[in-house]
Amino acid sequence: MLTFKRFLTPKMHFMVHYPEILDALGPICLLATLRFESFHTIFKSIINNIKCRKNIVKSCAFKIQMRLANLFLNFETFTSPLKTYKLSKLSSAKLLKKYRCEIPLDKFVKTTKFVQIKGVSFKEGCVIQVGKEIDETPKFALIIEIVLSGEDVLLGCQKLTNIKFDQFYNAFVIEKEDFFIKSINWKYSHKASYIFLDNCKRNLVKWD
Repeated sequence: MLTFKRFLTPKMHFMVHYPEILDALGPICLLATLRFESFHTIFKSIINNIKCRKNIVKSCAFKIQMRLANLFLNFETFTSPLKTYKLSKLSSAKLLKKYRCEIPLDKFVKTTKFVQIKGVSFKEGCVIQVGKEIDETPKFALIIEIVLSGEDVLLGCQKLTNIKFDQFYNAFVIEKEDFFIKSINWKYSHKASYIFLDNCKRNLVKWD
């Protein structure tokens, strides 16, 4: 109060502890609950439209189930058209100078930073799982760009070698290697993460 000439709110006090939280747990964006809290709006609208307050939790659960059933019946998520960011035309010969590719490409392809296909988004800078090792640890790849060859959607990636699992950060320590082009594997690629650095400047990927 003497320094700022006003009373500090609890939120201002919490900011004092942010540096040590970042050191202990990594980036706060990986710990955010904002996406889950957005569901509060849905529950508020349901409660405002229900006159009976008897067993309100059961009523909310039923309404959410009906909402999800409606989504599956319409199939809007799965039949939505391909969405992309700004497209750039590029010759496949120039592309193959950077990437290793075993998939036949058209003479000219288009590249972009973002694509949404079947309701799933892929964007530049995201880390995806491309497979599993013998010991069931995940194989990772960093998306550099998205390649559209005809009707095929391919991912221009950089291979990430999984070194070990760090118990302190609850994340995998990785090293960046060569570049390659791969098709989307729906078995693994539906989930994405990001690379962050620890105090020792190591590249880590948090993957639950």
